[in-house]
Amino acid sequence: MSYQILIFHLILSVLFTSCASGTNPYFNNKNTMGLAGAGLGSAGGAILCKNCKGVAKVAAIGGGALLGILAGSSAGNYLDKRDQDVKPPKLGPVTFRVFLL
Repeated sequence: MSYQILIFHLILSVLFTSCASGTNPYFNNKNTMGLAGAGLGSAGGAILCKNCKGVAKVAAIGGGALLGILAGSSAGNYLDKRDQDVKPPKLGPVTFRVFLL
């Protein structure tokens, strides 16, 4: 049951944070996906070490957060570079079409 919740949160965070774009230097894919990765990594560490106590649980949560932020920010950095490489298409005269059902 807890793995299903973790997978559900992973899917939701990827959907919500992969839409980050624009010119704001703080709200880019690298930062947002790094933050989501840290949150999911710490949640995964807590779930995987649910029977641990004390320092082992703290180490599992901290290690999961560290791995998550590294994986998330590297994936976000890749998406940021891809956004810079892709040039928007040149649009000609804009035409509006109305589709009636």
